[in-house]
Amino acid sequence: MRNKKIILGVVAVILVVLANIIYLAVNLFPDEFLSEGEAIKKLNQAESAIEVKTIQDVVFLDKQHVFMPFISADNEYGFSLWEWKNGKWRLSEKTVNSSINIVKLDESDPSTYYFVWNFPEDEQIKKINIYLIRNRSYRGSDEDFYYEPRLQMGASFNREKSYGVVPLSGGMLKVYKEMSGISKENGDMFSNVFSTNNELYFSWNMIDQKGEVAWIEQRNSSYGGDAKVMSESIFFEDQKDIEFLEWEEDAGKWQNTNKK
Repeated sequence: MRNKKIILGVVAVILVVLANIIYLAVNLFPDEFLSEGEAIKKLNQAESAIEVKTIQDVVFLDKQHVFMPFISADNEYGFSLWEWKNGKWRLSEKTVNSSINIVKLDESDPSTYYFVWNFPEDEQIKKINIYLIRNRSYRGSDEDFYYEPRLQMGASFNREKSYGVVPLSGGMLKVYKEMSGISKENGDMFSNVFSTNNELYFSWNMIDQKGEVAWIEQRNSSYGGDAKVMSESIFFEDQKDIEFLEWEEDAGKWQNTNKK
């Protein structure tokens, strides 16, 4: 009887180990991504008014997540997000919109965040700006009062293609990690005391050849698939709300080139 229990225990352990090996093999080592024809077929099987005609690129965000910009039959520019999940490449989002989205592969790890977009071709648009902002605020409790200054960081990218993929990285990533942690601690300390407006947020805008904010036609059509990659639009930031000044050296003198 004792030997039978030992054998059953060993078999159970072996089955658990095999199950874990199979799970890891299926989920951690994806198959080659879909061909263009397979991807278009699957995209157009999704129930939405967007009929995909052309795949512009296949960009791996990591081994298990793909960003795929496309052009529709109506000549609209959009993108899809894919995830390798349970042994298949699964569609997470198919969208045509007039915003930049932030994609979070792991919400608890900002180093896995990406800004993605795909806008119609426009030779007038020179660059795209992405900002990290926390508005200034004032709060207090009893005799303790606190003022938080405005935080603002920006990064600019030349617009060479209709689409783009930019990771949250460098100083903006470092500050976001640190300030997110501080905000949570402060939130615990001052909860239910004063309503504050000190949340960090990301925003963006586009600048044309004249150095002014460029606007694009509003579009919004999205479809969610059977994968659930976190993706959300970020705020559009009017240039008049940007507080820093840009400086440029001209003939030995520094000139303020900020456009208000």
